[in-house]
Amino acid sequence: MSHLKAALSALAVLLVAACGSDAAPTPAPTPDNVVASVTIDGPTAFSFQTLGRTRTLVATARNAAGDAVPGAAITWTRSSTSVVSVGSNGTVTALANGTATVTANVLGKTASVEVTVAQVPAGLSFTAPSQTLNRVGAATQLTASVTDSNQRAIPGQAITWES
Repeated sequence: MSHLKAALSALAVLLVAACGSDAAPTPAPTPDNVVASVTIDGPTAFSFQTLGRTRTLVATARNAAGDAVPGAAITWTRSSTSVVSVGSNGTVTALANGTATVTANVLGKTASVEVTVAQVPAGLSFTAPSQTLNRVGAATQLTASVTDSNQRAIPGQAITWES
C-alpha cells in the first residue's frame, strides 16, 4: 500500500507541475498568417522624367490563399543607390538617370519593380557674366544648360548657338 501512496503522490506532483503555468501557449503558425508571397500594387515597371520626383509603392504580404497577411514587416531595398532612393514606407525618389530595381521583402519573400530615370528636356537655363559690352565687336562668354521640369540640369545635352 505504501508503494501505491508513493505512486499517487508522484502522479499528483506531475499533474500540478504540468498545469501550473498561466502563460498562454504561443499559437502555431496557421495557413492564414504564414507569408507565402509578396505583391506590389501597380505596374511591374515605371519611369521618372524628372529628378526629384517621387512615387510611393504599396506592398502586401500574402498567404497561400492570396489573402493579405496583416502586420507583416516590409523591408525596401534598391539595386542602385545612385539612381533612386527608397524610404521605409516605399517612397521611391529619382536621383539620377539610369535604371534600378526596387524590391519589397517580407521574411525572404520578394516582389520587385523596375524603375527607369530618364530626364526629358523641358527648358534652357542661361548664364551670362555681369559685364557691359561697350564697343562694337566686343564679346562675352554665355553658358546654357538643358533642364528638366524641376529645373535640374540634364548632362550631355548638345546646345547649338546661332546669332
